[in-house]
Amino acid sequence: MSSLKTILGSRIATSADINGLFVPANSLSEHLKSYSEPAVFAADDCGRYNMGLGGSTAKVKIGERYFALLSMHQIKKGLFDFEQISLFNYETNKMATAQKAIFPIQSNEIADSIDCVLCEFTEPVLSGNLSRNGWYDVETDLTFDATRSAILVFAIGYPSNRNEIDYYSFQFSISPNAVIGTETVPCVSDRLSFKPINSLEYDPKGMSGSPVFGVHLSDAYLKVFMAGIVTEASKDQFHFLPLVRLRRFFNHALKE
Repeated sequence: MSSLKTILGSRIATSADINGLFVPANSLSEHLKSYSEPAVFAADDCGRYNMGLGGSTAKVKIGERYFALLSMHQIKKGLFDFEQISLFNYETNKMATAQKAIFPIQSNEIADSIDCVLCEFTEPVLSGNLSRNGWYDVETDLTFDATRSAILVFAIGYPSNRNEIDYYSFQFSISPNAVIGTETVPCVSDRLSFKPINSLEYDPKGMSGSPVFGVHLSDAYLKVFMAGIVTEASKDQFHFLPLVRLRRFFNHALKE
C-alpha cells in the first residue's frame, strides 16, 4: 500500500470517504479488511474445532440489521448445509450461526447466475454474541441502479494458502489478503471484473465471497463504495457479482 498515493495521483485528495469516515489512502486496505471474514461452518465431523473453512464472506449492515454475503458454490464445494453458516467471534473463540439464509430459489433467480447467499446475523449481534463493529453500511450503495466507475478496485479475502485449521495442533491460522486492481472487461456473463495491478504469485482459491470495493472520484474527493462479492478468481483476473443485482435479496430479507 506504500505506492497507493502514487497510483491515485497527486491531483486528487489522499483520503477517501468510507461510510462517512475519511481514511488515508495508504490505510484503505487496512480499514476495509474489517468488513471481510473467513467463511466458517459449524460441523461436528471437522475435528477438534468442530468447524470447517470455506472461503471468505462480506459483512454488511442496513440500519440495525446485520448480514453476511458469500457465494453459493462455497457451500456446495465444501458439502456444507445452510444451517452451518457461521461467523467466528475472536474475543470469545466461539462461533455464531446465521439465524436465516436467503438464496436464489427464494428470490426466483437462477442459482448459477446469482451465485450468492445472504445470511442474517442480527440476533447474534444484538445479543452480544458478535461485535457490532466491522459491518459495512451498504444502504446507500443499494440505491444505485448501476455500478459506479472506479479508479481502483479492492477485494479483501482469505485465500487458502494463508488460512487453515490445523486440527492436529489445535490452531486456527487466518490472515487476509488485499488484492488491488483496475476495471477490465469481464469474461464471465453477468459479472464485472478487475485486473490486479500486479499478477498474483499465489492461487486465489478461497477468495470467493470476498467483498469488492471501488474507489470513485466524485467532486474532487474519493468515495469508497461496495461493488459486489468475488465469485470467480484467477491470478490475472477477478470476476465479481455486482451489488446492484442483490437488491432483491435485501428487499426480501428486510420485509421479514
